Amino acid sequence: MCRETDENSKLVILSNIFDSVVLKDIVMRNKVASPLALEKVLEYVVANTSVTISGNKIAASLSDSGQSVSAPMVYDYLRFIADACVCDKVPRYDIRGKKALAFEEKTYVCDLGFFHLKKNRVKDEYNYMMETLCYNELVSRGYQVYVGKTYKGEIDFIATRGDEKIYVQAAYLLADETVAEREFGAYRVIQDNYPKYVISMDKIVSSREGIIHMNVIDFCLNGAH
Repeated sequence: MCRETDENSKLVILSNIFDSVVLKDIVMRNKVASPLALEKVLEYVVANTSVTISGNKIAASLSDSGQSVSAPMVYDYLRFIADACVCDKVPRYDIRGKKALAFEEKTYVCDLGFFHLKKNRVKDEYNYMMETLCYNELVSRGYQVYVGKTYKGEIDFIATRGDEKIYVQAAYLLADETVAEREFGAYRVIQDNYPKYVISMDKIVSSREGIIHMNVIDFCLNGAH
């Protein structure tokens, strides 16, 4: 089978699974009155994995494209989507105040195949994919995962499991010193001694300042260590 045919077959299978999830797991279970509106919300959320979203923003975006849906309805649909295990809503955690925040949640698609099917972005696509991959790997290992908020910015993930806690920054490649400084430098405002990781596709890793740099394949095979 040629590569093009194989790729087309994968897309057909993914599309059928996606449609099945929408029709059976969400529409029928929740008696959704407007399947088209739900599908548009779902496509928006899947295509914008690892991005902060809000019901108002999604409603406005869909209204601009001719699909009328209210913000409360969007929030209902987001709950249905999360219940169907298509996407997870991930809360932010204020590292300085040591508390979870009830706003500015991020969403992560639970299967990157769906992102590939519905993606609508070209810029920084691989960074979004890396972040989503690391999120799903952490969840699969039993971690409770948060997006970390600092007074200067953001840490991709705080992951806790019992008494264990780790921090994770995800990047496609540390292509130059500016990118490396952005990823490693994000940790300078954190004063505790819990393990801190930078995960990337780089084949040659270079840990610094006590922060562990890992190749993403090693991270997925062996976990944080």
